[in-house]
Amino acid sequence: MATKKKSSGLSAEADSSPVTPPPEEHSESAEDVIVSSVSYTTHVVDAAAPAPKTIPVPAAELIGQHRPPNDASAEATDTSSAQGGSTFVASLDAVTADDLGKPPKKKKKDPIDIAIGVVRQMIFYAAIAAFFISGFQIVSKLYAYKQSEDIYDFDDIFDVTQRREDLVIPALRGNRLQALIPVNGNREEGDQSGYEDNYEYHEKLLIIQGQLQILRNKNKEVVGWIEMPGNTEINYPVVQGADNDWYLHYAYDGTYNPAGSIYLDYRNKSKMSNNRHSIIYGHNMESGSPMFANLLHFRESSYWKDNRYINVYTDNALYTYEVFAAYETHPSQKINENHAWRMNFKNDDTIFMNWIDAIRKRSDISPKVTVEADDRILTLSTCMNVNENRYVVHAVLVEVINQ
Repeated sequence: MATKKKSSGLSAEADSSPVTPPPEEHSESAEDVIVSSVSYTTHVVDAAAPAPKTIPVPAAELIGQHRPPNDASAEATDTSSAQGGSTFVASLDAVTADDLGKPPKKKKKDPIDIAIGVVRQMIFYAAIAAFFISGFQIVSKLYAYKQSEDIYDFDDIFDVTQRREDLVIPALRGNRLQALIPVNGNREEGDQSGYEDNYEYHEKLLIIQGQLQILRNKNKEVVGWIEMPGNTEINYPVVQGADNDWYLHYAYDGTYNPAGSIYLDYRNKSKMSNNRHSIIYGHNMESGSPMFANLLHFRESSYWKDNRYINVYTDNALYTYEVFAAYETHPSQKINENHAWRMNFKNDDTIFMNWIDAIRKRSDISPKVTVEADDRILTLSTCMNVNENRYVVHAVLVEVINQ
């Protein structure tokens, strides 16, 4: 009979018999074992009965075998951890400000760095403000330019067809028209020989005078109308204020507008023939209504041929001037006795003719237009925009149509 042995030793007879190998052992921790019902299986080999047997092992013994020898029990470990955690939390309640120590002092900023920061902030906010202000100004100017274009839209002012029956025919019936009266005196006042040749201008005079009355209902300082046949686009009412500043920024109807007005020098008389030198000012506008912008084209000599006449309509007459000089100058030249805006010639014909000669020498154009000592001069003055210089156009009175 074979003797039972544990798995640590086998009989010689069993070596030749097939043996069921034990399952591979794997390490288990105590925590992996269910304490309430755990058994350990031991494999034995019997020559007569090779089937393995299962021997129950108490759970407590099994736990003892798998727990590391140097570890305390789980209960002791958990209790120790709980006690340690409670002690740490309790110690935090006892911490005071003195235990933490004083906070480190903040490093004092350099005054230069502070100043630089302030300056940067000021520049930043100033840039934002400048952006919005500039945008507002641009929008305001564009709106004002559009307004000026609408205010000075007088394309139909000389529409004779619409106004002939209302203005011209009644005037003819009342014998209010007189013939052209040249300044040179070749035609006597009342002479009708030139009437048919100037019929169109008589009609314009009557129409403009009717329009002046309408415009004067808006502004009593409307004194006339200026027109340049050709392509200057000059076709505007003329006003005259108490100084030469107001109408730089106000339209003929009294409303604010950067285009301003076309205005007669406040020192002149509204009856143009009574002025030895009359001056009319106007802006050089790049947008909206051009005002006097196209006067700068007189720098080209060819421009004079098709744009040499200036017509000024007033309540008493139509004055026609012919351009004889044009050039760029500066307001500081007023200290010179021969500056472009001189008015006082001390009733001295020599002083007057010296002034005319000085004008011709500065001129960009040299047309063969005669100017004599008893002539009347009209000057149109505008700005250059690129600097403080002005561009002036001088013309001499050549014809008058009276009503």
